Amino acid sequence: MSVSITVNDEEESFKEMQRIENKLNSDLGYLYWKKYIAGAFWANISTPINLTITILTAIMSGQATTDNLIPQNIYVNISITTLLLSTLNTFFKPHSQMTQNIEIMKTWYDYGNQFEKIYYSECSDIDDYKRRLKEYTALYIEINKTKNAESPETQNFITDLINFIVMNSCLKHKSDWLAVDKELINKNKEKLVGVSKEDLKDDIENNIENDIENNIKNNIKNNNDNNNNKKK
Repeated sequence: MSVSITVNDEEESFKEMQRIENKLNSDLGYLYWKKYIAGAFWANISTPINLTITILTAIMSGQATTDNLIPQNIYVNISITTLLLSTLNTFFKPHSQMTQNIEIMKTWYDYGNQFEKIYYSECSDIDDYKRRLKEYTALYIEINKTKNAESPETQNFITDLINFIVMNSCLKHKSDWLAVDKELINKNKEKLVGVSKEDLKDDIENNIENDIENNIKNNIKNNNDNNNNKKK
């Protein structure tokens, strides 16, 4: 009885550890990629706008100094364009948005490293399961605190929409934190074995078909033998 209880406890501990492990793997990947995509978006907005404003401001300064650098009508158009771009830049703050998202992305990266440290630690018995479960739970609590403390200014419907599209297209089934690691591990296993998953699957199916055919032939032969014995 004591042995069965120990086995059950070990199974329960392993299942609970695996459940929160999968949750952390999924959440950390999603949170990291979300901020990575948002940071990349604002970087591609911030740099062109600031560069354009700098160039147009330099042209306006040159016109004000020489008074004959460009025609007056073009100067007016440049002045209006610079005003509009500066207003948009001040209102949306793309550079500030980029900086904030990158800083938060680094936080999720640090949490991801902590998760990897636990994930790749020794895990062979119930004590290791319980230790991992305790460390995973503490990490999960810290992640929730960080999510709740996140500033509303970093939330944006445009970047959320882009993130949704990316997650369901090029990052589909690859957004987990350990997605790349597991893919490399599977590839290395195939190299060591020397058989791909598809080839292995085909071999298994062929073996099953051969076994079925052999069983059918044996059954037919046995039936024929039995019939011959009855006639005799």
